[in-house]
Amino acid sequence: GAIARELLSLCPAFDCLDEYRARCFVPGHWVTVCTGAETYAAKALSIDDAGRLVVEREGGRQVSLQHGEVSIRPTSTT
Repeated sequence: GAIARELLSLCPAFDCLDEYRARCFVPGHWVTVCTGAETYAAKALSIDDAGRLVVEREGGRQVSLQHGEVSIRPTSTT
C-alpha cells in the first residue's frame, strides 16, 4: 500500500526492493484484504517486481494488490 509506494519512491529503479522483500513479514501469512469494493481472505505469497503484495484467493487465483488494506489474520487456536 501507501508505505510500499513511499518506500519505493525513495529508491529509484527499485534499488531497495530486495531489502523491502527481506524485511516484509506479510508473505506466508493468511490475510484479510479490504479493497473498498470487497473484503476477502487470502494467502499472502510474495512481493512482486513492482512492489505489490501477491496473494492467492480461494480457488487458487493469484492477485497483485496495488491498493487497499491488508490485515494479518490471527492463527486459529482450535
